[in-house]
Amino acid sequence: MKGRQLTCTVLLVFVALFSGCSPCENEIIAEVPSPDKSRTAAVMIRGCGATTSDYTRVLVRPNSRMTPEIEQVVFVARYRQSIEVTWKTSLELVIKCPTCSKEETEFQSVKIGRLSVYYDLPP
Repeated sequence: MKGRQLTCTVLLVFVALFSGCSPCENEIIAEVPSPDKSRTAAVMIRGCGATTSDYTRVLVRPNSRMTPEIEQVVFVARYRQSIEVTWKTSLELVIKCPTCSKEETEFQSVKIGRLSVYYDLPP
């Protein structure tokens, strides 16, 4: 009986330790398909727990599994930001973030393959 109690205790500790250790979570805020529907720009909030700040990210992903492209992060800013994405053309994405400061902007790409990314950010 004592061995069974020990096994149950170890199992409960294991479950308690690892059930709370979830990976980072992504909350999709908006998804905007390109004019030709070949790609989608997604705005998401990435949270990795109470001890780290949230990040707002914009990524572009192909809409077809038949293309050689992969999902690409094109913009990252610390904290929850107000971001709007629009497409000028199927190969030109515009990211507008009136709340993003230079200090909070972690990453911004201007070209990925044939895709050009333009920004409307505060000075």
